[in-house]
Amino acid sequence: METTPVEDTTPTPDISEPPVAEEPVAEKPPAEVQEPVQKQQPAAEPEYTDDELRAFGWTEEQIEWQRQTEAMQRE
Repeated sequence: METTPVEDTTPTPDISEPPVAEEPVAEKPPAEVQEPVQKQQPAAEPEYTDDELRAFGWTEEQIEWQRQTEAMQRE
């Protein structure tokens, strides 16, 4: 009994053509350019009293740092 070789029916990629390399596309800046934040704009965080900050669990040192930061932002 003679067996005939089974043909491989899976398609093989065409090697004659080189793969197409995608050219890098220069990224364009977004259409909406964010404007710089104005210095006179009020802080995003509301100012709390020392007692309110203590109620949030802040330490005296943290409250002092917050007050120094707020003072520097006003200058």
